[in-house]
Order: sequence, then C-alpha cells, then structure tokens
Amino acid sequence: MLKKLRDCFPDPAKADEALAILESYGTESWHRIRLALLKISNGDIEMLRSYTRGAQSDYRNTLLAAEFPEECQASSKTPPAELAAIRKRDREQYEAWLHSGGG
Repeated sequence: MLKKLRDCFPDPAKADEALAILESYGTESWHRIRLALLKISNGDIEMLRSYTRGAQSDYRNTLLAAEFPEECQASSKTPPAELAAIRKRDREQYEAWLHSGGG
C-alpha cells in the first residue's frame, strides 16, 4: 500500500498527510479499504479526507466505487451476460490501477 500511496501522492509532505488520514480509518491494517480510498481520491487530499470519513460510516460504498465503478451504474435489469462482462471490465480496470505506477 505504501508504494501506491507514493504513486498517488508523490509529494512527500502530501504522502505523509495522506498516510495520517488513512491511519485515522482504524488501527487494523484494512489494506483493501485503504487502497480503495487511494483510488477514489485520485490524488486529492481533501477527497481522501472526505472519503475516509464516509468509509468510517460504511466502507462498502468505498469498495464499490473503487473496485466496481461500472457495475454500480448498472441497472437491476442488466442481463446476466452483460453484468458478467461489466464485472470483468471492472476487475481489469482495478488490477490495472493497482499495478500501474501512477495515481
């Protein structure tokens, strides 16, 4: 997670601030949620702060926004085959972000 944090916040001072915000989420590692917060904040420290507060109330929306952005927009009437394709694209985009060098 620290590598991704530095990718998202290359300025060391901002990275330290971002880490403090993420640590405010809780004392356990919460690796997946912290990564999701980094992704949806898109390198914006104020967004990170806001999304972290939201995740403290309900982390599920954070995970959905980061890992399943297209599926979140799908209708309950989306055909199963199309939904499977959406889930595949969502997973691919998340994996690409996770392994990229950028924020």
